[in-house]
Amino acid sequence: MRRVWILAMAGLWSCGLDRQAGGSTSETSNGLQVRVVGADGQPAARTRVRIRPADYLAQEWTRLDASQGIIDTLTDDSGQVRIPRPSGELRIEALGATGLAQARLDSSSSIATCRLAPSARLSGSVRLEPGDSRARIQVRGLERGIWTDSLGRFQLDSMPSGRLEIRASIVARQTAAEVLAALHPGESDSVAGIQTSPERPLWTDSVGVSVDTRSLSGLAAAVDSVPVLLRLDGALFPDNARQRGQDLRVVDSDGRAVPFFVESFSREGRFALIRTLLAKVQPGRLALALRVRWGDPLAESVASPGEVFPGSHGWAGVWNLDRLYVDPLGRLRAADASTGRDDGVITGSPASDPEGGLRFVRAGTTGFSAAGDQVDFDHSFTVVWRLKPQEKGKVFLGWGDSVWRSGKKDFFMQAPKSLTRQAGWNPAFTARSDTGFNVYSIAEQPLDSARWTILCARLDLSVTDSAAVQWFMDGTSTGQTATTRLRYQADLPRDSLVVGWRHSDARRFTGSLSDLLILRRAMSEDWIQLYSALSANPTELVHLSR
Repeated sequence: MRRVWILAMAGLWSCGLDRQAGGSTSETSNGLQVRVVGADGQPAARTRVRIRPADYLAQEWTRLDASQGIIDTLTDDSGQVRIPRPSGELRIEALGATGLAQARLDSSSSIATCRLAPSARLSGSVRLEPGDSRARIQVRGLERGIWTDSLGRFQLDSMPSGRLEIRASIVARQTAAEVLAALHPGESDSVAGIQTSPERPLWTDSVGVSVDTRSLSGLAAAVDSVPVLLRLDGALFPDNARQRGQDLRVVDSDGRAVPFFVESFSREGRFALIRTLLAKVQPGRLALALRVRWGDPLAESVASPGEVFPGSHGWAGVWNLDRLYVDPLGRLRAADASTGRDDGVITGSPASDPEGGLRFVRAGTTGFSAAGDQVDFDHSFTVVWRLKPQEKGKVFLGWGDSVWRSGKKDFFMQAPKSLTRQAGWNPAFTARSDTGFNVYSIAEQPLDSARWTILCARLDLSVTDSAAVQWFMDGTSTGQTATTRLRYQADLPRDSLVVGWRHSDARRFTGSLSDLLILRRAMSEDWIQLYSALSANPTELVHLSR
């Protein structure tokens, strides 16, 4: 599919015009200069500004990357932003308390003035075929990405007025279309019956991905749907791919499309990180599993985190703390790749860990919190962390008392006040009854704070009614928490899983945290072992070659 354009409505407004709108097109020696004013023409201080490449499509996981022209910032007291200018055409969006505005700069322009105006709304529909569950809607150059309902209907609220380029795609069939709309401030409009057509990428290059499980002596059975992170670097880096890897595709050994998304793509660093699925991995075998393709300069992205971690397969939350964005309230957040609804909140100013993720310290209110999607206490669950703890005696999984968010009771990474420090790291499961905290140790198995550990907690109610939480370190079983039941309150059916930090407790988790995954079901020990091995030592099991 190349682009299908439909004029949804006529009229342009304010700052969101074709090229640089509302400001001079002259150059500035200081790089990019953006000025934001309110409806009265007065400077809009401390207003959030998003900068994106003009052809950018929200991939649901946003990575702030100045080298790619993906920047979130705030205006200063004079309502201005001055930064080094990213290359290429840019789309600028201002999000203020009194309205929104957008501008598009061509590659030769470096100054924009945006006047805030009331937000607009666009609704519409995409024609679905039998078997289609929904379509994805994105706005080119803006951080907007939603899914239609099962009938193909969608609604984009809080949109800046002006011209919008809307892309509709059906990932499973790799079809897409684009429509052109122009919105007036404070008004609503619609575009119905968008018809997608097949994309036909012309790949010119690829690498094969083989999986070798012969060294995993404990792997007893075939494992289905295991996430894997592929790194293309050095001679394997896709030099002739599109600027941000939009034309990357993943197929299985039979050439069928496999869900994936591009976690990172750096031409400067010459590496690409691709998160995808291994449909079935056999024990004790070396086999070609996947192929990554690229090379079509016109192919658009079909990446979809939600297809890699679908809720229908039990995924309730997937957070990677390398993937961050700033929300409309100015909070730093980690996007949830599974549901798109439970984005984690980063508080304070954690530092980046050199090996990935964020490093949390005991200072101010630094921390991370994230909620799983409807994971009830009386259901089976699996929680997986990739972490590097830095202090002793902390608890990784606990039940928060009387903290409600959207009908969910919190399940925290925390250190309850009654917990005493122990030698080494001792994972524990804690629950709070009416009489206080009960702490259950896990075989006193220490964690090495000098290295990353894949830690897993699993509750399998299909096996036993004891509600025992089983623990695994780097894929190896280390013990379990012996509890009677998890029934501590009458409102149990409304309780659900949240992993994060305890706001009121100064003894919260400290150290580095990279990945956090929650599933609404108990995964097999073979799945846990294989996932842990792929996360800890990917190059030993996964081999890439041209």
